[in-house]
Formats: sequence, C-alpha cells, structure tokens
Amino acid sequence: MRGVPTRTGRIVEIVSLLVIAFAVAIGGRALLLMMMRFRLPSIVVLVVIIAGTIGSIRRSYRDAAFARLLVSKALTYFAAVALALWLLAAPQRWLYGATIAATEIAIALELVVAIRPPLSTKE
Repeated sequence: MRGVPTRTGRIVEIVSLLVIAFAVAIGGRALLLMMMRFRLPSIVVLVVIIAGTIGSIRRSYRDAAFARLLVSKALTYFAAVALALWLLAAPQRWLYGATIAATEIAIALELVVAIRPPLSTKE
C-alpha cells in the first residue's frame, strides 16, 4: 500500500487546503500589496515558481488516468502566478481580484485532486 494516501492524510490535506483558501480570501490583497512593496524579490520568487509550474505541467502527463485534471490544476496555478507577475510589472486595479480569484480556483482544483479516488494499489 505504499504510495496510497491514508484516509487521515487525505483529511489533513483537505482541511489544510480549506484553511489556505480561507487565508487567501481574507489576506490575499494584503499579501499582494506587500509584494508590490518588495517588487524585485517578489518577481524573482514568482519566476522561480513559474519554472516549477512548467515542470509540474510536464510531469502531469505521466498520469494517464488523471492527466487532464492534473494539467488543468497546474495551469490554474500558472495563471495565478502569471497574474501576480503581471500585477508587479504593470499594476492595474482589477489584477488584485483576478489574481486572488485565480488562486482560489487553483486551490479548488487541488481539492478536487485530493478528493478523487486513489489510483490502483498494485505496485
């Protein structure tokens, strides 16, 4: 049963994602404002995250059963990070809400992935 998440582990993951979604909804704008204050370090971190997200998209194709779901999840994270990067490069008022909404959608897809039934248990 190695590699198959336990029920307790899944519950902890789901609760953690719900807490993160709540924190993003409540404090997302404040975090984006702090990122605006420290633009250069924020841009560097976001570029590294984008590189990691691109790697995640490439790895998502290995799981044929859930490839569409995993690629969609990775692309929503990519969109959220790209919007944050756009906000830092050319601030627009509407980008705050769009970045927070894209992040919430990415977390919702992460919840869908966490709730999905486990893959086969054979190794």
